[in-house]
Amino acid sequence: MVAVTQDNVRTKNGWNTDMVIVPSVLAATATLRQPLFVAPVNIELGEVALVNSTIVTGHGSNTKNLNLIDGGAEGAGTAEIANIDMGSGTDLVVGKTLLFDNIQGASATRYLSQGDILELEFEQVGSGVLVNPTLAYITWRVANLAS
Repeated sequence: MVAVTQDNVRTKNGWNTDMVIVPSVLAATATLRQPLFVAPVNIELGEVALVNSTIVTGHGSNTKNLNLIDGGAEGAGTAEIANIDMGSGTDLVVGKTLLFDNIQGASATRYLSQGDILELEFEQVGSGVLVNPTLAYITWRVANLAS
């Protein structure tokens, strides 16, 4: 778990942050994609994190995998750019969980064109597991994609 601190990326010059509440997903819900963010301009994606208030315990056969999807224009894209597979021993912890981190260089640089949709996919595994509402935050900055 990474602590949400004053050294947070939201304080870095040039970066913008959008936050959205992701509704709960029931254990029995089939694989589902939820839109998180629509790029207002051409952007460089900096960080995508989930802030959770209830632990979700991973399980070997009945769980959910969380996949960050570049949905492209109209949500038609399917490129998985980050994931948390919540198998046995991998939990969605209380606090901040990074899905994607280009600020610290942990993830590859990712650009979105104006209008592209970033989505969170809850992939059903077995009978699934309940994922309570979480806060997602997306950090981005304007990018010049013409060069």
